[in-house]
Amino acid sequence: MTTRLLGSIPLLLLLAGGPQLAQESGCPADDDTPTPVPTPTPPIGSSDYDLFTKFLDDLASATTTQARDALTDDFFRTIAYSGGFPIAEDHSVTFVYRQQPGINEPIRVSGQFNGWNPDANRMARAVPDYPLFWTTLDFADPTAYCMYKFVGKDSSNQDTWFADPAARRYQYDDYGEFSLVSGGTQSQPSHLERYPAFESDVLGNTRDLYLYLPPGYDHETDAYPVLYMHDGQNLFDPMAFYGGWQVDDVIDDLLARDRMREVIVVGMANTPARTDEYTHVEDFLPLDGGWVGGEAAEYARFVVDEVKPFVDARYRTLPGRESTAILGSSLGGLVSFYMGWAYSDVFAFVGGMSSTLGWGSINAHNETMIEALEAADKLPNVYYLDSGGGDGGGCVDADGDGIDDDNPNAGDNYCETRQLRDVLLDKGYTDDELLYVYEPGQEHNEASWHSRMHYPLTFWFPAR
Repeated sequence: MTTRLLGSIPLLLLLAGGPQLAQESGCPADDDTPTPVPTPTPPIGSSDYDLFTKFLDDLASATTTQARDALTDDFFRTIAYSGGFPIAEDHSVTFVYRQQPGINEPIRVSGQFNGWNPDANRMARAVPDYPLFWTTLDFADPTAYCMYKFVGKDSSNQDTWFADPAARRYQYDDYGEFSLVSGGTQSQPSHLERYPAFESDVLGNTRDLYLYLPPGYDHETDAYPVLYMHDGQNLFDPMAFYGGWQVDDVIDDLLARDRMREVIVVGMANTPARTDEYTHVEDFLPLDGGWVGGEAAEYARFVVDEVKPFVDARYRTLPGRESTAILGSSLGGLVSFYMGWAYSDVFAFVGGMSSTLGWGSINAHNETMIEALEAADKLPNVYYLDSGGGDGGGCVDADGDGIDDDNPNAGDNYCETRQLRDVLLDKGYTDDELLYVYEPGQEHNEASWHSRMHYPLTFWFPAR
């Protein structure tokens, strides 16, 4: 991820954790502080802004904290699934912040538009004695790539900078997350988007959705292929386990070197039910309480019938199977192979990294995905599979269940992955339909998957 110093930010602000990444933008000039708009005056047809003004009226009329909390919960969810925060109109942008523990007043908004001045634009309480703050600023072009953060006071009364927790658009730099008013033009970087607590009727739970959008998405008209990925909270955040996958950085680098075409990535966060949702049959794990797993059919329906239609309706996707991929790691790789098997009419590209392909045979005798794919006719899928680790002295089937997973010294699901590769080769998959990668000794973690991410991306989405 390219990092550039903001010449207008004092050194003390940089040392204090202020933003460091800057790009040319259509924001108001860095030395041209936007004008606060003290009384909201919604432009004609600005539905989110209309909702905001009504919300302020309702908040002022509410008589209890519980009532205000309920109104605020509903308002934040409504905007999160509408235009998103901040609320951008023709010539103004409204920033709204719900106070978090440890962040004290004054609450301010600082960004490219005011030279990253932490005191230029102070936010006001929506109503007295309630921890909700807002300000509306005049913007010449709210659709321009424009970075910002909020600024509050910590327990030592020092300025603390933090990303807008409700921002739809965001990215990362050397200081962590920063927020975006808009995603900018083709000359600006890619950006990320999110939808909190996406509700599933199929699974009866919620999870966050994270999206990678290619450079210039907000100002282009092209439609893009889509890669769906599991364990979404680990895909982009560099502070995730082992540094996360940092899929956005991999794609940006490949695009810059003309190694792949532009894509949209949709990351679906996991939940406490991860083991159940990512496995197609039960297996017996004594340390996890016995029999677990077997809900992959429901999870696949969630992705196919709920997430994909949501994404296709809101973004410029190429929705056909020939432009749709599914990928994960470990159990996420297992469920990806299951979904390619169960929904070959939806996913043309199917892959897994370090996939737990022996699931079902660990301490049971249920059908593994290796056996399911061996029994199936040749499917019209393009497969990617890989592992690190190694055979530990030999891949063996000591218990005679047909799966080479019984050497305790083998690592990173190497033996099971190699076995599935052989099954697919026996089915007649060619080099155009199957890519197998082995990286000897690589560990079973996000850093390793990050290092191999370029393989499926360039295999499935080569530059045109």
